[in-house]
Amino acid sequence: MTTTRERLLDAAERVIRTKGLAAASTREIAREAGCADGTLYNHFVDRADLFVAVFLEKLHLTSLHQILFSSKQSRVGKERS
Repeated sequence: MTTTRERLLDAAERVIRTKGLAAASTREIAREAGCADGTLYNHFVDRADLFVAVFLEKLHLTSLHQILFSSKQSRVGKERS
């Protein structure tokens, strides 16, 4: 069974992917998840907290961050050669 928090994260990911981060409203995310507007705040402090959770848990931003920085280090080493 999917928890409310997971439904909110899934909905936020969908809204962010279709509308973009700036246009993703908490109201739309809550509706997409099938929740009342205020329910979102039972699980996340604010909009930014929700977005950080989406990036870390759904989009695996930490992995992307590691890849970007490791490839940057590789390029720096090659440019010096």
